[in-house]
Amino acid sequence: MKMKIEDYLMLKKAGYSDEEINAYNQSNLDEIAVTEPEIKPEPIKEEPKPVTNSNDAVISSLLDEVKSLRGQMEKYFIMHDSVNVNPSNEDIAQKILASVINPTNKK
Repeated sequence: MKMKIEDYLMLKKAGYSDEEINAYNQSNLDEIAVTEPEIKPEPIKEEPKPVTNSNDAVISSLLDEVKSLRGQMEKYFIMHDSVNVNPSNEDIAQKILASVINPTNKK
């Protein structure tokens, strides 16, 4: 890379001689020699093969068992999911409204 004129003038003002500046510039040109980058081929990666295991049958049966248990639990909770806040089938909202409109004061 050739030295810019600004750099040359700065070195000249700093007290360097023309021979020193030229020698410095020549050494920089030698160091900047262009080299071809090395191109290394990447190793070919093999696709991982699926592992076939003798435990596949066991895992499959366990998965089926878990699915069965989940279904049974869902059925149980649906059948037993009842919120009986007021077992007398009287609407709780009507009871609250009645107590606001016509409160019963016990004396």
